[in-house]
Amino acid sequence: MASLRFKNVWLHDEKYKGWLKKDQDPGRAKCTQCRKTFDISNMGEAALSSHAKGAKHQSAVACSTAPYPIADFFTRVTDMTPAPSCSASLSSAVKQGSILNAVSRNETLTAEVLWALKVINSHYSYKSCEDTSQLFQTMFPDSKIVASFACGERKCSYLCTFGLAPYFKKLTLADVSKQSVYVMLFDESLNHYLQSKQLDMHVRLWNGSEVKTKYIGSEFMGHSSAQDIAEKMNNLLSEIGFKNLLQISMDGPNVNWKVFEILQKQVQKDSGKSLINIGSCGLHVLHNAFRDGCKSTGWEVDRGLSCLYWLFHDCPARHKDFMTATGCKTPMLKFCKHRWIENVNVSERGLLLWPHVKQYIEMVERGELPNPKVKSFEEVKMHCADPLFPVKVGIFNSIAREIDPFLTMYQSDQPMLPFLSGDMYKLIKGIMGRFLKEKPLEEATSTLKLINVPFQDTSLHKDSSRVDVGFAAEATLNQLKSSKKISDRQRLEIKMDCKKLLITLLEKLLKKAPVHHTLVKFREFDPKTARVDSLLYETMGTKPSLSRVWIVVKILLVLSHGQASVERGFSINKELIVENQRERSLVAQRLIVDHVRSVGGITKVEISKELRLSAAGARQKYHGYLDEEKRKKEQQAVDLKRKAFTDELEDLKKKRTRIEVDICALEKSADEYAEKAESSGNLTFFQQIQQFSPSQGEELMKIEEEDDQGWCRGRLDGGQTGLYPANYVEEI
Repeated sequence: MASLRFKNVWLHDEKYKGWLKKDQDPGRAKCTQCRKTFDISNMGEAALSSHAKGAKHQSAVACSTAPYPIADFFTRVTDMTPAPSCSASLSSAVKQGSILNAVSRNETLTAEVLWALKVINSHYSYKSCEDTSQLFQTMFPDSKIVASFACGERKCSYLCTFGLAPYFKKLTLADVSKQSVYVMLFDESLNHYLQSKQLDMHVRLWNGSEVKTKYIGSEFMGHSSAQDIAEKMNNLLSEIGFKNLLQISMDGPNVNWKVFEILQKQVQKDSGKSLINIGSCGLHVLHNAFRDGCKSTGWEVDRGLSCLYWLFHDCPARHKDFMTATGCKTPMLKFCKHRWIENVNVSERGLLLWPHVKQYIEMVERGELPNPKVKSFEEVKMHCADPLFPVKVGIFNSIAREIDPFLTMYQSDQPMLPFLSGDMYKLIKGIMGRFLKEKPLEEATSTLKLINVPFQDTSLHKDSSRVDVGFAAEATLNQLKSSKKISDRQRLEIKMDCKKLLITLLEKLLKKAPVHHTLVKFREFDPKTARVDSLLYETMGTKPSLSRVWIVVKILLVLSHGQASVERGFSINKELIVENQRERSLVAQRLIVDHVRSVGGITKVEISKELRLSAAGARQKYHGYLDEEKRKKEQQAVDLKRKAFTDELEDLKKKRTRIEVDICALEKSADEYAEKAESSGNLTFFQQIQQFSPSQGEELMKIEEEDDQGWCRGRLDGGQTGLYPANYVEEI
C-alpha cells in the first residue's frame, strides 16, 4: 500500500491554515501551535482532523489567541481601576483561561516526569507504559491532569534518555566543578548482554554536611588495556577538569595501576600536583587473601560446595528424589567465586545439608535411587568419603565469620578511612591470635609493631594441637576422634593445614592492605552509630576560626577507602538490563536511579523549572538523535559502496596485470618455438605455439597459489604457462 503525501491545498483550508505548515518529510505535517510534527502517511487529511480535535492542540490554540500579552495578566498594587465592564470581564476570562492552561500543562508535565522516574527506579520496562493514559483516565475520571496525561512506551523512553538523565548528569557535573577537591572511582566489568567491557565511573565529593558518592557515566569498550581505560576516563575528566582531582580509587590489578600512572602524569602536567596514593581497594585484598589461604591447603572447599549446588540446580527430578529420600526441602546456595568471605551463609547451608547429602549418596550407591552420572555427583561423592570435609568447611566458616563484620562495616559510602588502620589492627591481631603465642601479640601495641611481628617464625607459634580452628570445627574433630573415624595424626594435620591457611592469608593481606597508611585515629567514636563527616562539619565546618583546619579535614574525609559503591553499581546494572537495550539507554537509567536514591526517593526529587524545560525538550532532542543516526547510516552506506567500488577496481587492476604478464610469457614462448622451428626445420615446434589450454587428464605443475578470483598459475610439461581455474583440478 502506497503512503499518503502532504497536499499544498491543505495550507489554504480554513480549518488548518492557522496552524498547519509543510514539513521536509512529505509523509509528515507540522503544527506551529503544538510545535511538533506528526505522521500523515497512513491517514492523510484524517490525521489533520484528528490532531485538531486533540485537547493539547485546542489548549495551545486558545493560548495563542489571547489578545493581551502576559504582562497584562498581572496588576500592581498601586493601580486603582474601576469596576470592570462586560468587555473587560470577557478579556479577564480569556487571560485567566490562558494562565490556567499554562499551569495545567506544567502539572501534566510534572506528572509525566514523576511517572517516568517511577518506571526507572522500580525497574519497569518501557513496554509497561503502554495504555497508561487510558488506565489512569479510568482510575481517575475527574482529574484534569489525567485527561491530558500521555506517557507511553516511546515517550517514556525519550523523556528519560534525552530529558531527565542529561539534566541529572548536568547537576552532578556542576556540583563537581564547585568542589575544592573530589575523588574519582572506576571499575570495569563484562556486560554479558551487550558483550562489551563496561567501565563505570563515580565521583566522591562533599554534598552539604556529608560525603557522597555519585555515578556520572559509563563507557563501553572492546579492548580494555590501560591506555584504552585512561583515554575513556580522560574524556570525562576533561568536562570537570583535573585541577581539583585528589585521588583515584580502584581495584588492584596491574592494568589499573598502569592507568593510575598515566593519569598521574596527566594531572602533574595539567595542574602541577600529584594524586594521593593510599593503595588499592582493601576490601578486594581481603577477599583475595582469604581465597589464597584456602587454596594453599588443597582442601577444595569451594569445589565441594559449588558441586553440591550444581548437583540439584535446574534438575527437578533429582531434587525431588533428594527431598523424598531425605525429607530435606532446604536448597543449597551458590558459592561466590570472586568474593570468598561472603560465602559464610553458603558454608553454613552446606554444613546443614551435609548429613542429608551423605544419606542421598549412600542410597544412590545401593541402587535405591538413580545414579545422576554427572561430574558434580562424582565430586560430592568424593568429598562425602572424606570424614574431615565438614571440619574443613567449619574452619572456612569460622575464619570467614571473623572477617565478615569488618567487610560489612566498610561497604559504606561514609568516610571510613580514619578508622581503617585501627580496625585492621584488631582484625590482624585476631587472626594472628589463632596460632601465635600471647607474648608477641601483647608487645605489639601499635599497628606498626603488629605488622612487623615475624608470624612465620615457628618459635612464636603455639603447639599445633592448640591452633584455634573455631568452636564448631573443634567440636566436630572431637566427635570424629571419639568415634575413631580419624586418627590423632589426621587431627594434627588438619590443624597444621589451618595454620598454613592463616599464615598465607596474613602474608597476602599485609603485602597489599593499606595498613601502612595511618592518616588519623578516632579513639572514642563508633561509625556504626553516627557519621564522622556530619559530626566534624557541625563542630568545625561551621566555625570561621577553624576554617584552615577544616580544609585539611575535608580532604581526609573525602578520600575513598574502597570500591563498595562501584560494586553495588554493577548489581544495579543487572537489574536494569533488558534485551535489545542500547548503551545510551542503560547509562540514562543508571543516572536516574542514582539521583533518585541520592535525594532519598522519587517524591524528594525537585521538579524545578530547569527540569521541566529539559523534559519538554526531550522530544526535539530525540528527533535530532534519530536524524543524526539516519545520516550516519546513509553515510555508512555510501562509504561501504565506495569501498566496494574501490576494492573491485583494485581487483580489476590486479587481473589486468596478470593478463599482461601471461601475454608477455606467451609471446616470448611463441618467439622461442618459432626460432627453433626455423633453425631446425622441424615444423612440430609450430604446434606448440598455442594458447595455454590443458586437456582432461593432463598433468601440470602449480607455480603460484590461488588468487581472490579462484585462479592459479601453472606450467604444462611442454613448458607453457598460464592461468587455470583451481576448482577444475585436483592435487596428486
